[in-house]
Amino acid sequence: DSKHGEAADDLIEAVFPHLVFFNSDFFQVAAAERQLPCSGTIAMQCYDQDVFKAYAEGCLRGRPPRLHRIFQTPAFRQQLDDVLTNIAARIEAFRIEPKDDRQFLKLVERFRANPGRQHPIAFVFSELIRNLLVDTKVPITHNDAADFCHAIVPVSHCQFVLLDGRWKTLVNQARKRLLSSGIDPAFASVYSRRDVEQFLHELERFDPSHPRS
Repeated sequence: DSKHGEAADDLIEAVFPHLVFFNSDFFQVAAAERQLPCSGTIAMQCYDQDVFKAYAEGCLRGRPPRLHRIFQTPAFRQQLDDVLTNIAARIEAFRIEPKDDRQFLKLVERFRANPGRQHPIAFVFSELIRNLLVDTKVPITHNDAADFCHAIVPVSHCQFVLLDGRWKTLVNQARKRLLSSGIDPAFASVYSRRDVEQFLHELERFDPSHPRS
């Protein structure tokens, strides 16, 4: 609602420029990851530099954009609707593919062959999508697509992420499955609404010089 939107904009304005805007289209981010060289540590391909630049330009003019108002415009809502429709359709397409562990095993072998080169989104995507493929009779909704977008990129690249309880459970299940395969995934620590106090405590004691400790 508008009250929460105003509060979110106030927070963004208060911490800017000490933040980044993510590209939540995980298909685009995954494609960028795949274009990287076959050696070396994978770079962060998830930033939406265009949004950051537009916001910074507004701040320099003395008029930081009120993002929640932009998000409520008919043009933006239509654009978002088109994006979610496309993502929902692409998730549906995965339902016709063979449902076995071949893709997961390929990811594991790729990781073991090149331990310095990770494709975080490939792991997160392959695991979280399993839940959406269980019941093929239930259509993929815009809410499913939105939740999927909100989870994949942040979990792949952040230290801390707040999600709905359902998605927190799914991420932790994915982490356990990878650990059982001998891979320690550099996923975010995930919290839900009931964990807000713990989330704030961990955030306050976070040491940026040891981001994954």
